[in-house]
Parts: sequence; structure tokens; C-alpha cells
Amino acid sequence: MDIDKRDALMQKALADSTFTEELLTDPEGAAAKLGFEITPEAVEAIKKGADQIRQDAHSIPTVVPVRGVYVTTQPPPPKPPKGK
Repeated sequence: MDIDKRDALMQKALADSTFTEELLTDPEGAAAKLGFEITPEAVEAIKKGADQIRQDAHSIPTVVPVRGVYVTTQPPPPKPPKGK
């Protein structure tokens, strides 16, 4: 996959959480939706890092426009374990 296609795939994943999950679950299918083929090595790397990517995605603040103002969303802090 060339750099432009990889960048397009990553931009789509960053902008669309549904596509991100699809990419992590079925990299070949997600790439095909954008008209790309993905190498077996890239598929393996995505699948191997999927859990960490999901975890990281939930800890990154998101900036969204709300009525012309950009608002930063921050995920809530993790809940403490039960019994503490």
C-alpha cells in the first residue's frame, strides 16, 4: 500500500469511529471499501495491535464543532474496581 492510500485509510479511521472498528476487525474489508488492497503484513500488524489501538482511542480527547465553536470532549475517567 502506498503512502497516499495509507494516509487516506488512517484519515478515514480517525474521522469515523465505526470505520475504525471495522478496520480493526476486518482490515481487508475496510480497505476494500476505500478501493485499496492491504498487505498481509499490514493486516497482521493491525490485528496484533487492535486491543491497544482501541484502548488508546478511548483516551484521546476529540475536538468537535458545536454551533461554530470547537469543543474538546474528554472521555470520563475509568470507574474504580467494585469493592473499593
